[in-house]
Amino acid sequence: MGLPNGNHLKVELRDCYIEKPTIKKTAHATTYKMYPAECRSRLATYKGDLQLTFAWSLNGVVQDIPKKCLGAIPVMVKSEACNLHGMKPQELIAVGEEENEFGGYFIINGLEKVVRLLIIQRRNYPIAMERPNWKKRGDMFTEFGVSIRCVRSDQSGSNMVLHYLSDGTVKLMFTYRKELFFVPVMLILKALTDKCDLYITNMITKGKRDDTFFQGCIVNMLRQLNSKKILVREQALNYLGEMFRVKLGLPAWYSSTEVAKFLIHQCICVHLKTEREKLVLLANAAN
Repeated sequence: MGLPNGNHLKVELRDCYIEKPTIKKTAHATTYKMYPAECRSRLATYKGDLQLTFAWSLNGVVQDIPKKCLGAIPVMVKSEACNLHGMKPQELIAVGEEENEFGGYFIINGLEKVVRLLIIQRRNYPIAMERPNWKKRGDMFTEFGVSIRCVRSDQSGSNMVLHYLSDGTVKLMFTYRKELFFVPVMLILKALTDKCDLYITNMITKGKRDDTFFQGCIVNMLRQLNSKKILVREQALNYLGEMFRVKLGLPAWYSSTEVAKFLIHQCICVHLKTEREKLVLLANAAN
């Protein structure tokens, strides 16, 4: 970091660790170690101080290496930071524990807590599923759909669902600021490419060229766009931009095309960076 006087300041982290649980140093006791049994009886949290060691230098010369406490953090019973670590059965009994104590949990306000891992959908992978509640999302919605949990490199993400409607069309559900939106998937596909309708149709029907019902569904979705005068990509972008301009809250000088591209970048297949990649994923998911 450059300072106004021309000097260069550098701060670096040297070490970070959790100390073993202890009672306050001001207390009068034969030992300062704190054990889980005491926390259970006192309704206290079994925790240790999180210590951070850092160094700061001026113009390449180290000035000081202080150590600071960042606060207390719960300690897992029988972990390396626990005072029970490495104890034999007789020693465990002496401090009020069971001889076969396995640990693996935390003590918060005197109560034993475990960390439970949640099972969530695989990231960035389309999964076809059937959910009866999806029927309640609107007219002609069915229980069938393809769900995709899109996760960015910074671990933030959003969910998308391609809903199959009873008239053979498909709508894409995505979220923005915790609000659900439903848009015909063909409108999004048209906004992602300059290619003709035949190119998009061939992408969606890959492997199902002989399925006349499926072909009819694609034609029906294209006709719905044609009825709204949406024939090329620019028209699709303008339509999307006008439809979402108020919801996105973008500056007034943004054109409809810029609003639509912002929507695609922020809400549609957020884990993918190019419009071509998003087009391929949505086409395969619709298939």
